[in-house]
Amino acid sequence: MKNLYLMAGIACIALASCSKEDTPSITAKNELGVAATVVQSGPGTRALVSGTAFGSGSSINVFMANIGVGTGYDGTIGTYTYDGTGWNDLAHSVILTADAGTVYSYYPSSATIAPAGKGTAASTVAVSLPASESSFTGAGQTDYMYGTAAKATDGTYPAPTASSSTNSVNLYMHHALSKISFIINNWGYAGTGNVSKIKLATAGTTPPTDFNAGTATMAIANGVLTWSGTKVSELDFTAATTALINTTASSTTVVATGLAAPTASDISDVVNLTLTIDGKDVTAQLPFNNPAKTGIQWLPGNDYQYTVAVNGNSLVVLSVNVVDWIVNNVNSTNPINVKP
Repeated sequence: MKNLYLMAGIACIALASCSKEDTPSITAKNELGVAATVVQSGPGTRALVSGTAFGSGSSINVFMANIGVGTGYDGTIGTYTYDGTGWNDLAHSVILTADAGTVYSYYPSSATIAPAGKGTAASTVAVSLPASESSFTGAGQTDYMYGTAAKATDGTYPAPTASSSTNSVNLYMHHALSKISFIINNWGYAGTGNVSKIKLATAGTTPPTDFNAGTATMAIANGVLTWSGTKVSELDFTAATTALINTTASSTTVVATGLAAPTASDISDVVNLTLTIDGKDVTAQLPFNNPAKTGIQWLPGNDYQYTVAVNGNSLVVLSVNVVDWIVNNVNSTNPINVKP
C-alpha cells in the first residue's frame, strides 16, 4: 500500500511538471478594480478629462483579453456600475491572474458585442444612429464610447493593462461619434423665433459626400466605426417642443445639439443648413472647416459649435468652433450626454 501511495505521488509530481506550460498561471487571483471618466476633446491636440463624466447608475462593460495559454483570461464580460462614489461589478466577473492582460471597455453596457458572449481584442459592438432625430437634445441618440489608458507623453492613448499585482485601472472613455451644436441668434429678426426643425443636407456635387447614418460597428480597441448600408444625403433634428432663438446677436447659448457620424477629412461637398423658424425655412451654407478649408470635417469626440444669426428672412452662419465636449450626465436609462 505504501508503494501505491508513493507511485501515486510520483505520478502527480510528473503530471504537474508536464502540464506547467499548458496551464494558465492562476495562483494569484483578484478582482479587477475600475475607475472611469470621459475624455473631453477640444481644439487642436488638447484633450482634457471631464470632472463630471458619469452620473450615478451609469454602467460600462469591461473584459480582459490576451486570451490563450499563460494568461487565464477568457474574455468574460463584467458590467461595472457607478454608484456616485465608485464603480462596482456586483457579479464579480472579471478575475485577474498573475499574468498581465489588456483591459477593454465600452459604453453603453447595453450595446451588443460580437463575437457574442465574450470579448476579444478584435471585438466590436453594434452602433445605431438615426438620420432623423425627434429632439434638439439627442434624447433618441446613443453616445458610444470606448476605453483606453491615460494619455501618453507622445499624445497617444495606449491600451490599459492589469494583473493581480496591479489590480486596478483608470479607464479614459472616448466618444466615437461627433457632436454638433447650434447657437441661433436674433440679428434683426422681427418674428417670434420658434425653431421647429434643423436640417443638414449635402448639395449633391461631385464627389458625393452623403452622411453616414443607420447601423455600424465600433471597434472596442480604438473606436473605429464601420458603416453598413446606403449613406443619406440629409440629417435632420425636429424639436418635440419648439425652441426659441436667442434674443441677441452676441449670445453664446446653445439652442440645439445632437450627434452625427464623423466625416472623412477630405470631404469637399457643400453642406447646407436649413432652419424652420416660425413655419418658414431659411438656408445657408456651412463654412468649410477641414485643415485646408476645402470641405466639412467632423472628427470623433469633438463638439462643432455653429453660431448662426437670423436676419429678416435670411440666415447667416457666423462661425464654427471646436469646443470642449462637456458631459453633464451619462446614465444607464438615458445614455445621451449632449444636452447643453
